Order: sequence, then structure tokens, then C-alpha cells
Amino acid sequence: MPVLFSSTRPLTPLTASKPAKFGASSPLGQLFDHGCDAMMDALLTILTASALRLGGGFYTLVTWAIHCVPFFVANWEETVTGKMVFGVIGVTEGQLLVMGIMVLSAVMGEHFWAEELLLGIPNRMWIVYIGAFGAVKATLDSTWSVVRHCTTKQDAPTLREAFGRALPFVVLCACGAAWLVSPYSNIIHEAPREPLLVLGFSFAHLVSNLVINHVTHSPFPRLHITLLPMPLAVANAWSSHWTPDNKPLVPESQWALGHLAFVLVFYFVYVS
Repeated sequence: MPVLFSSTRPLTPLTASKPAKFGASSPLGQLFDHGCDAMMDALLTILTASALRLGGGFYTLVTWAIHCVPFFVANWEETVTGKMVFGVIGVTEGQLLVMGIMVLSAVMGEHFWAEELLLGIPNRMWIVYIGAFGAVKATLDSTWSVVRHCTTKQDAPTLREAFGRALPFVVLCACGAAWLVSPYSNIIHEAPREPLLVLGFSFAHLVSNLVINHVTHSPFPRLHITLLPMPLAVANAWSSHWTPDNKPLVPESQWALGHLAFVLVFYFVYVS
């Protein structure tokens, strides 16, 4: 897996950096580049969580956030400022970290991540902490760049307009947390792949929409069809608090599969 993953690194300059350098980039190329990256984030989350032996639960959801939040915020920054700037910890460093995790898992064995080599903290948690630090820093840097641009440039959008473009992603994260971290929901523990893919393809739809509206200079919609089931997922999970048998109205395994099918259909219709 690390060999296959690392083999894509030489392709990144060919599909992104080099075309931009020589003025050969295009809106369609940007859509394919960022859209495919966004679609892969959920799969990369599953691979990373599996390699670290995180299992299902809160830290697997944190791993998804580490992959997706900085990526969306960087694309959002580009729609506002026209620039996508990464600091010390960027995409390349994140990819190298994931490759290192896979190599260590192959060489040292899966038990390595449960060992406590420093301060009595399992090795897997150090990776989560490092990734979370990098994600928070990148998110704050991009957000500050947007604020600075909107408050200093005359032709820049207002702060309300700029942050309005990020509102759908905030809704996705808030609903995802209310659903999967709910004390009445067990789906992230019992079958984490389905809800992670729901979040992942909903995220990919938002990123693709963000890129398309940016390059075509069209209005940014506040309502996205792939987000419509998210409040219902929250309500279904919390409904077990009021049902006589303490079970949700719709079994969560069935809900997650149906929700995933809904998101996949509209995502692929949108990008086709």
C-alpha cells in the first residue's frame, strides 16, 4: 500500500504544479485534481485508521477531520483570496506521514501502535495528536488569510459572504458530530466504514461544488442536496432516547447504507 500510495507523488506536479507554472492549467483540470483528492480523503481515513488500529469510535472520526477540514478550508481560502497557501505542514507532509504509518505497520507489526514508547501514551495517539496539531494550524492559517484579505482588499468579498461559502461544510461537520458522537448512536463503533463514506462523499460533493462555482464565477449555494439527510440522521440517532425499546426509529445499519446510496447517486450525477 505505501508503494502504491507513494507512486502517485510524481504525478502531483504533473497535474497541478507544472501546469500552473507554465500557464497551462484550466478550470476543468483544477476540478479533476481537487475533486479526486476530496473523494479519496474518506478512503484515506479508513486506511489510516486501520493501519493505526484505531477501530471504530471518536478518534477515527477525528482522523477524518484531520484529513478533510484543512483541505476544505484551503480550497475555501482560494475561492476568496485567489491563492492556496500551505504552511510548514501541508499536503506533502501529510502524505509522507500516512506513508510512514503504513511502512511502520508493515515492518513493526500492528502491535507497535499499541505500545507506549513515550510518556506512557500509545504510539497511535501520538500520530493523532501530531495530525490534529497540523490540521488545526493549517485551518487557522487559512482562516486568518481570509479575514486579512476581506478586511484589507477593496475588491474582496465581505466577511459575511466569505464565511457563508464555508457554511455548508460547517453544517456537515456539526451534523456528523451530532450523529456519530451521540451517546445514542453506535454505528461509528459497529460499522464505521459506512458513516465515514457518507461524510467523505458529502465532503467531495461540497469541494467539487466549491471549485465549480469559483472557476465559473457563479453564486455559491447555501443548500446542497447531499446535506439534506444529515439532520434526519441526527434525529434518527437521538430518537432512541424517546422510543420504548431505546432503539432508533430506523436501524442505524440500514440508515447508513441508505444514506450512503443517496449521497453516492447525487454525487456521481453531479460530477458526470
